[in-house]
Amino acid sequence: ENQTLSVDAQDSSNPITAIVATVRTDKEVNNYPLNLSSGSALQGSWTATWKANDSHEQVYNLSLVATNQSGQTSRVDVAFELSLKNARIQPQ
Repeated sequence: ENQTLSVDAQDSSNPITAIVATVRTDKEVNNYPLNLSSGSALQGSWTATWKANDSHEQVYNLSLVATNQSGQTSRVDVAFELSLKNARIQPQ
């Protein structure tokens, strides 16, 4: 089943140049670059789609790393189940 990840990201002073999602399952680790789908590199929505072939005991572990034009990075780690549809994760 295809999975789509959407991330709203902003950096008020330096454009975001990349966001990469790393998905860990029982059998593999895959990196998926997100593409800017709306807005701008300073404030926009980024998306990626991948095919879910494996799970990590029914839960996927996901790391998001955003990099801005100055080379600064920000990382968020989350876990989610495949049964979630249209879930919005907002880390604190």
